[in-house]
Amino acid sequence: MKRVCWPFLALVTLFSVNALSAVYEEEFASGQAYPTGQPQFDNWVSFTGELSSGVWRSVTLSGSNDLTGLSCNDQTVATQIAAALADTSTENASFSCEGNTWNVGLCSIGTEPGTPRALGVNLGECSCGAGYAIRPAIGNTNWGGVGTATCDGPTQTMRLEFTEGELRAVPTLPQYWLYALLALVAGLAAVAFRRQRAVFRDSN
Repeated sequence: MKRVCWPFLALVTLFSVNALSAVYEEEFASGQAYPTGQPQFDNWVSFTGELSSGVWRSVTLSGSNDLTGLSCNDQTVATQIAAALADTSTENASFSCEGNTWNVGLCSIGTEPGTPRALGVNLGECSCGAGYAIRPAIGNTNWGGVGTATCDGPTQTMRLEFTEGELRAVPTLPQYWLYALLALVAGLAAVAFRRQRAVFRDSN
């Protein structure tokens, strides 16, 4: 029967593979506009600016009216969507993914350089109608909606999440527990080594 070193197994369980995400999530009140200086606007600027680098495994647009939302789990397309949102020179770009069309483009009262882009899924990024769109930098009350009207929509929270393409191992217990376990493993190894030497001497 093979023997298994349980401290090694315990060490393995200290780590889990997690993916890091970039998340934009804000609450929008019906009839309220969000100009520069409001967190809905400013956080969108920061969020989209962070999407220019990296590989993104998936993207999901969801909200308080649709907690599941719509997702694209194609790494190539998700990364292209992220790049289009990050590029403030993007006029209009469309991407097909898992039966949905993700549209990115400029949608704001002004057309000043550097204005953040908007996103619509199965709907033009600047189109009204029921559906899925997020445009926090539009500067008026047509900031979008998730599973609702996207112009003058109801009060809701909207969330856009990009998940990194590379999975990373992260500790699931405090670091001092890891140190304690490593010390335990080292101690057990030392004991086993001494016993083996003793058995070897006795056999001779």
